[in-house]
Amino acid sequence: MGKKADRIDNAFLFALSSIGLLISFIQIRQENLSGLIEAIPFLLLGIALPFYVGYMRGAIEKDSIGERIRGWIYLVIGTMSYFAFFISSWLRMNYPQFQFIHNQILLALVLTASSFLVYALIRWTRRVFRRSLNQYALSGTALSAFSFAFVLTMVINLYHDISGKDLFAMVSTGPTELLFWITVGLASFLIFLICEKASADAAERDLPLPRFHRRVARITNFFLVKGLYLGAVLMEYTIDFNLKARLLWLLSYVLWFMGSLFWIARVSLLPLVFFSLAILVASLEGAIFCRTKTMNFMGIETRIPEKTSYCVVVFAIMATMILAGFSLTLAGLLVVFTVLSLASYFINHASGNHRSNSSAA
Repeated sequence: MGKKADRIDNAFLFALSSIGLLISFIQIRQENLSGLIEAIPFLLLGIALPFYVGYMRGAIEKDSIGERIRGWIYLVIGTMSYFAFFISSWLRMNYPQFQFIHNQILLALVLTASSFLVYALIRWTRRVFRRSLNQYALSGTALSAFSFAFVLTMVINLYHDISGKDLFAMVSTGPTELLFWITVGLASFLIFLICEKASADAAERDLPLPRFHRRVARITNFFLVKGLYLGAVLMEYTIDFNLKARLLWLLSYVLWFMGSLFWIARVSLLPLVFFSLAILVASLEGAIFCRTKTMNFMGIETRIPEKTSYCVVVFAIMATMILAGFSLTLAGLLVVFTVLSLASYFINHASGNHRSNSSAA
């Protein structure tokens, strides 16, 4: 493996330097200081983070193929997200109707395309090195990069909103909206933090995969579905691993949910209070989670991402209701989804208890 790994390291450094030069050339051609400032955050995801994970940790500290491939994943997704930002920036300058939601749709499409490149990279690595890679770690790394790219686009849009405006007037006229977007950005950053730490712990472990029924197995054979599911399983296990972080995570989510409800109901002051508390509790949760010890992933193959999938879908429904205005259809969808999720939760646990009792008998 030694010579092949050395050649991968050389190719990785060459790709990093080439992409860095390409980004610098694009920004110089723009002759725009604002564009250079906007490109700096993406250099963290496209250059700095891949260099640390793929070379410093993967090649020097651990001599790990898993960490090397995780660095490549950050490199691919970071580069693709930068070009998505560059295209959206050009569209925003030439077409005033290009809004934030269009920017996020473009980013989602580009990141979906980048996942196919990641899949091809993983298959090539397995064929060349003739060894399996931890699928939880790879899926978690991809989710980590996706969430980090989303955070960066939010920071850049916030920079556009603040630059050239009176910050005090902006905060005083729309503090609830500003706090809402801060909570969304903070939630995405916490997903990045959770997935990166869990993926680093799982990278060199041989973890069993969940077993699916025949019909479900056909769907999960598609790598995007399987990757999202395994990434959600990894998040579910990681959140449950630390009791303090889990309680604070649930508390911050409830506070955000209450703030969103009061905002939709047009109640004054209460959304500000709940959003501020959600930001405070979520920040404390992130600080506690960073001190979490290395995870052992015992029984991860039996996990079902119930809490994670439920919270993500409810989060998306509530955010859509806030952006699009109150909708009885969305409200009904929220109620129906909550009832179905609770029913599924109790059915799964009841069947699990029945199987354990049967085996004990």
